[in-house]
This record gives sequence, C-alpha cells and structure tokens, in this order.
Amino acid sequence: MAKRQANMGRSKKLEAEEAQRLVRIASKYSAQISLETGGKQVNAKSLMGVMTLGAEGAPEILVRANGADETEAVQAVVRYLETRQG
Repeated sequence: MAKRQANMGRSKKLEAEEAQRLVRIASKYSAQISLETGGKQVNAKSLMGVMTLGAEGAPEILVRANGADETEAVQAVVRYLETRQG
C-alpha cells in the first residue's frame, strides 16, 4: 500500500470539472485508490464520492492506493490535487 498527504493549499474545494479530471486520472490506474479527509473515505474513481469529499473543502487529503501501480497512482493523484494540472 502506498499513501501520501496532498496539501491543497488555498484552493481547497474541488469544483465539478476538477472532480471529473481527478476521476479520469485515477481511473487510468489498476490500483484501488481512496481519498480520505475528516474521517470520511471515498473511492477516487467515483465521481459522486469525489464530489462529496470536495464539498468538505479540506486543505489536506490523504491519498491511498493498493495494487500493482499504487506508487504511480498516488503520485499522479497527489500531483493533480496540489496543482490542479494533469
């Protein structure tokens, strides 16, 4: 299992289009990927899950992945959450 904290800084909340992009990025990987903040955990490949998590407006999100490409998956998701580019 790979995990890493993403610091979202000032732009905390994920808008709908950003959530869609995040799900597309996560879906490229075979690993199971989850996002966690404030005691709530969601599947990073689920648009509804990501949008409910984004509504929290948390400055930090823990990204966890389990599977063959878990390290790459965590890196890609964290990079997107921190930069909103990807």
